[in-house]
Amino acid sequence: MNKSICKSFEILDSISVTNKYNYRNWNTEVSTKYIVRFEGNIVVELSYFSHYKDKVHVKNAIEIPLSSGCSIKCRHCASGHILRPVLLDILQLIKLFDFIVEKHQINEGEYFNISYTGMGESMFQLNNLIELSKYIYNRFLKSEFVFSTVGFSGSYIKRIDALSTLINIRYLHITYLHYDADKVSLIIPYSHDYGFDILKLVEIIKNLNNVVIRINFVVIKGYNDDLEHLGGFINIMKSIKNKVIVRISRLNETDVSNENELFSPSLSRVVEIKNNLLLAGFNCYIFSSETNDKMNCGQLMWKYC
Repeated sequence: MNKSICKSFEILDSISVTNKYNYRNWNTEVSTKYIVRFEGNIVVELSYFSHYKDKVHVKNAIEIPLSSGCSIKCRHCASGHILRPVLLDILQLIKLFDFIVEKHQINEGEYFNISYTGMGESMFQLNNLIELSKYIYNRFLKSEFVFSTVGFSGSYIKRIDALSTLINIRYLHITYLHYDADKVSLIIPYSHDYGFDILKLVEIIKNLNNVVIRINFVVIKGYNDDLEHLGGFINIMKSIKNKVIVRISRLNETDVSNENELFSPSLSRVVEIKNNLLLAGFNCYIFSSETNDKMNCGQLMWKYC
């Protein structure tokens, strides 16, 4: 165990692993996770990634958590099982970023990604994320951002579209599970309360002017991996297929997903989905790790909460 005090928080542990991926831009990831505890026993996972294509370095990325746990409580995600989610404040977010910059000696002229695709839903942290992103971009002009959401808030999506004229946003990453709202509620229990509506989401995307949308199609065995569902997805999304990139993400199983009987499909089924989307004219690719390293979605921080 690597335990130390850094600034005003405690580093409880750090873990580094290397994994192979099926991904078009890189195929090897060196992932370093820091388990961080703030005052009040607020525990989060902070991540630093180095990506390589056939041993050639491609980029580095920082994944900043937005909260301890997550209020969305997706049934396949370990972070949703943390009983009392706590949003991080802007000072905590800045301290996490500054720690990574110092720890990994990031230079101001260096290109890297800042990702908000980790723990927590961005629509609950919009103002803090805008402030944090401007803080980062003012110091690191070559930084590039990936914002993320489950797609329930049209106002959030529109504000990210406007923000992309001020900072360099690579993608707005929108998680997709199913077009049927009742089916979505099987994975996200409160989706009806948040007003999930796939047709409204499509109309919002049609009217965006700036940001690139990446649809993160999380494929789950027996839930949304059949060709009937794929046909419905294609029919609904075809009007915006030239405005989106589809990332076909094979479910990364967690202990929580297994408890809820949510499992990964075969890689051959994911390839079949990709081939059908390509035939329908979508820009798409597969995202899948060779092995489940149990490093994502809040799996490391449970024992500290």
